[in-house]
Amino acid sequence: MSASIAALFQRLTQGGYVVGVAHEHVRNAFTAAWLMQVSYDPLLLALSINPNHSSYSLLKKGLSFSVNVLKKDQLNLGKTLHVAAGTGNDFKFFPVGMDIVSIDISPKMLERAKIKAAAYKGSIELREADVHNLDYPEATFDTVTTVFTFCSVPNPITGLQELHRVLKPGGQILMLEHVRSTAIGPIGIMMDLMTQLTRQFGPELNRDTVGNVQKARFRLRRVENVYLDIVKVIEALKD
Repeated sequence: MSASIAALFQRLTQGGYVVGVAHEHVRNAFTAAWLMQVSYDPLLLALSINPNHSSYSLLKKGLSFSVNVLKKDQLNLGKTLHVAAGTGNDFKFFPVGMDIVSIDISPKMLERAKIKAAAYKGSIELREADVHNLDYPEATFDTVTTVFTFCSVPNPITGLQELHRVLKPGGQILMLEHVRSTAIGPIGIMMDLMTQLTRQFGPELNRDTVGNVQKARFRLRRVENVYLDIVKVIEALKD
């Protein structure tokens, strides 16, 4: 660890912060920064990406680190629905002690996620479910989280409407998603062209997820660019 990074950690640990480091793939660096940070420097995160590798938005893997900061008084997210468990790579970034239901449409993915769910220091219930049609009553959850998920949901507005339904009034949805670039014209056009290929096997690179969240009747609380204007933190509320 370099002296400059060590000095940064020392500053962050003052004043009741919890600090962690993730030496993982780019996806996990973004996940850690979102799930575990209340306040962070997007430029620091962007610069931490190994320049010899492409970013997650280009569907490549790279190596990175991120500095993760969480205020101790902001740990409680209530009963939480985590959409798209996958193999459970996101679980280690959740604060300890949470009550989480993590869903996935693939039983094979859920099977692979069991070990990581069991290792989590809290409660994670794995459920097979389709975000378009959730088997939960209205107003079940306090928080919904998604991590690079709504690029692959076939009908994103329908899925978001269903998440709105199962959230309690005043509940929040916390999203880390990659979207179409609108600020950098050539990149947006490139993403449109690439989507013609990528949608054949899953993700669409040119989704307007911020707009879709609003169409699903959420009220935006915060939208922040994490990497260019492609990877975004989206926070919204159910009024």
